[in-house]
Amino acid sequence: MVKKISNQKIEYDADIDALYVHRYPEQKEVYGSLHLGNFVIDVDSEGIIIGLEIDNASEILGMKPEKLETINDAAITVMRQNGIVLIRYQMTFQGASEKHTGSVIIPQQKLPAKILSQ
Repeated sequence: MVKKISNQKIEYDADIDALYVHRYPEQKEVYGSLHLGNFVIDVDSEGIIIGLEIDNASEILGMKPEKLETINDAAITVMRQNGIVLIRYQMTFQGASEKHTGSVIIPQQKLPAKILSQ
C-alpha cells in the first residue's frame, strides 16, 4: 500500500512488515542510508534526511499489521540539538482520532559529517 499525502509518501509493506515515510518523493532521491537497529534513515546527495523506514513496524509501533495498513497520514520532522539528531514521526489511522508519535534519537558520533552540517 502506497499513499501520497501533501509532500510525504507513505508505504506499508505487510509482507515484510516495513513502514516507510519519504519526505520529498517528487524532488529528492535516496543517496545513502544509515541503519540503526530497526530504523533505516535515508539521505539525499546533500546529506539531508529525506526518509525513515521502520522494519518490524508492527512490533516496534505496538500495532497489528492490519492497523498499519489503514494509515491515513504520516510525517517526519528532523531536529538537531545538543549533539544529537532527533527524528520524530507522527501517524494517523482510519477510524482513529488519536495520533501515534515516536522518535528516533541518533547520537552525533553515528552520523556522517555531511548530515551534521545540514
